[in-house]
Amino acid sequence: MPREIINIQAGQAGNQVGESFWSMLLAEHGLDDDGLYKGNDQLQLDRVGVYFTEVEHAGQSTKYVPRSVQVDLEASVLDRIRGGKIGSLFRPDTFLAGSTGAGNNWAKGFYTEGAEMIESVLEMMRRQSENCDALQGFQMIHSLGGGTGAGLGSLMLSKFREVVSFFPTMS
Repeated sequence: MPREIINIQAGQAGNQVGESFWSMLLAEHGLDDDGLYKGNDQLQLDRVGVYFTEVEHAGQSTKYVPRSVQVDLEASVLDRIRGGKIGSLFRPDTFLAGSTGAGNNWAKGFYTEGAEMIESVLEMMRRQSENCDALQGFQMIHSLGGGTGAGLGSLMLSKFREVVSFFPTMS
């Protein structure tokens, strides 16, 4: 049984890099932009379960859905992903957007707007974790400067560390 990783991408840079990451994973595993297998080598599916969850699609084929959460303090980048080439790949309930943005301000991402969203982010991560059989860990894509990616990203890492410290086998 492959170990499962949950991806979380935060802020404009994190979501833009995340979009490229998922496009590369699709190609590596022979999946189309909707998560349907179109490859020609069964080896492509050997480790698909690390980042993807299998779901039945239209009652006949298997669709592979990313185990991922997309977060931003304003909706424009997430709306662009949803309406873009791989938008139908993700579950609609894995997008979380604020309304004001952080305006390239780390403190807004960490202390104010980000702090108002952190419980919703943790709830989404909890739901993703509960659907795993052999959770190995989390992968986070975010920027180191700016507002959401850096500020909210730092807050998320801090909260993840608090949660993981209660589970000695994960730390």
